[in-house]
Amino acid sequence: MCLVIAPTIPDLRATLGFTYEEISRGLAARSAGFFVGSIVGGVLNDVWPQHSELIVSLSIIMSSTASIFIPMFASLPLFITLMFIIGIGYTIINTGE
Repeated sequence: MCLVIAPTIPDLRATLGFTYEEISRGLAARSAGFFVGSIVGGVLNDVWPQHSELIVSLSIIMSSTASIFIPMFASLPLFITLMFIIGIGYTIINTGE
């Protein structure tokens, strides 16, 4: 999975009708998700090291599902929540490797 978001910002702005400031709030939420995800991923992998593949798989599903829903809803709180979930999922993937 990659974190390509910068080239899609103008498209998100046009599709969702958000300003650049509102999109930057989503990016800040994703960064906060990175922080939370590193803590959650570390704890999960310490508690269940034998299930690391399952943890990574579930976080991929979580991040992918959130990524799919972003362009479908033009709601700022939902956009920020989905970006937060994406940040959590991406970091759990990296902690599980």
